[in-house]
Amino acid sequence: MRYPNQIIRGKSRTFVPIFLIIIALALSAFIHLWNPIGFPYFHGDEGHYIRRAMHLLEGLGPQEAKSEYENPYDHPYFGQLFLAGVFSIVGYPNLVPISDGSVEELKNSVEQLYLFPRILMGLLAVLDTFLIYKITERMYSRNAAFVAAVLFAVMPLTWLTRRVVLESIFLPLILSSLLCAVYLRPIYHKDVDKRKNKFFDKETRKSNILLLISGILLGLAIFTKTTAIMIVPLLIYLILVHSNKNIKPLRLWFLPVILIPMIWPAYALASGQLQEWVDGVLWQSDRDGRGLFLSFMASFKIDPLLWIVGLSSVVLVTAIRKDLFFVFWLVPFLLFYASISFMQHFHYIFLLPILCMAAGVGISEILSKITIRQNISFNKPLLYGILSAIFIFGFVSTVLLITTNLNGSLFEAQALVIKFLPSSAQKGQSSNETVILMGSNWMQLFSWIPEYIFGKGHSFETFIERNLPIEQIDTKKVLLLVDGKDFERFILAGEKEGSFENQRLYNSTRKIAEIEEQSDYYKKYRDKYPYTSIHENRGIEGGRIIMKTNY
Repeated sequence: MRYPNQIIRGKSRTFVPIFLIIIALALSAFIHLWNPIGFPYFHGDEGHYIRRAMHLLEGLGPQEAKSEYENPYDHPYFGQLFLAGVFSIVGYPNLVPISDGSVEELKNSVEQLYLFPRILMGLLAVLDTFLIYKITERMYSRNAAFVAAVLFAVMPLTWLTRRVVLESIFLPLILSSLLCAVYLRPIYHKDVDKRKNKFFDKETRKSNILLLISGILLGLAIFTKTTAIMIVPLLIYLILVHSNKNIKPLRLWFLPVILIPMIWPAYALASGQLQEWVDGVLWQSDRDGRGLFLSFMASFKIDPLLWIVGLSSVVLVTAIRKDLFFVFWLVPFLLFYASISFMQHFHYIFLLPILCMAAGVGISEILSKITIRQNISFNKPLLYGILSAIFIFGFVSTVLLITTNLNGSLFEAQALVIKFLPSSAQKGQSSNETVILMGSNWMQLFSWIPEYIFGKGHSFETFIERNLPIEQIDTKKVLLLVDGKDFERFILAGEKEGSFENQRLYNSTRKIAEIEEQSDYYKKYRDKYPYTSIHENRGIEGGRIIMKTNY
């Protein structure tokens, strides 16, 4: 049996692989770090994860209360632990110059506050590029590794990693765990007397260390988001292949994989909130959404070339090489998301490496077959000629996207929220004095900066999942945020449950501002490639936000 990590290496100078990986990393750094606050549009989930990191930095612990978010037990804790740890090391947010003067000054402060978390995600994407290169090089070949890394660096679909979401955080953990697994050596032989074989003992210790590190990294990935468990079948396959189908190494690897994620329910149990944890897990798995097919079509519009080349290469490599590496990566993902209805386009971040790696291996295999059978001597010019066309197409398409600025209206709305929230709404005040910021779920994105940067304490309520009945909300100070879609769904549609109460609240408040969506990409270009990505960068829902207050 040919082990995946056995590479046939030709004679080459040392600088060649270094030069190749420098090219890939330079392209990745440019694509993933250019204009981080202009593109893509800030998703509501980004506000959740940054808010939880700030909550932790304030010394309030990793777990939010139900009064702060309707379903606080939706994900484990390593996402906010990681963000808070990095924030603390670099001195964020204190390193950001803050001004609470004019709306324009507030807007500039908001932009700077969002800049560092997005830069951090870009740096993680550069690390992903390096890990993809090393895994593919170890498993297959240097040419395949270069193609895979550059595809991850330049193709439009990889802009998904620019957002501050849990998938962007757990991806380097998963890839690092895989890298440790592919560097294992097939040394677990039953017929070897370890007492008489010092080399065996030394190599076994090395492999055990790699196994333990791989398990710890995967445990942290699952502790970031439980969907990381989808990579477990692939890692088990790799470990069995590299240990001559001996299951003993799995025991050491499984220990951190199980124990680290168990911190989440253990914390809930110790806090006397085990039932809330169960309810949160069930809520997260039973949410309504687009489902696997519709979400796939949305991501396919973003980058049809990478999807076609990547999936075709998965089939090709599996058929030609009899290699199950990509199968054990892809199939668990499809089975898991086929079983639930809730799915977002950025969940496909989990599959980005497999698309790029399979494409790299597939293209290298095809060109290798052509040159061998036809006795063509210009292998390298042919390889780099075809690849250059793909790389240039992907690079230009992605540059057209990342140079757009989609967040101007969002930053203006955030600045106005800070301006209009009363300065007297400080933390620790009585619940009767607490100001309520009310809007749709995605608008909780506006909550963390007033709360943790400007000290304007408040509670957040949505139109649907209110913690307080509307009668109690009427007695408090309310800053109401209504986007265009909310106005139609929750204000005008009186026949829907709760709409009469929302309508009464809307009519009892006075309008203080209205923000229109400034970007014209949504109207002019979203049906033209590569701007089909604009479908997943919708800007302000309904094109406007109406701000109203009762104070």
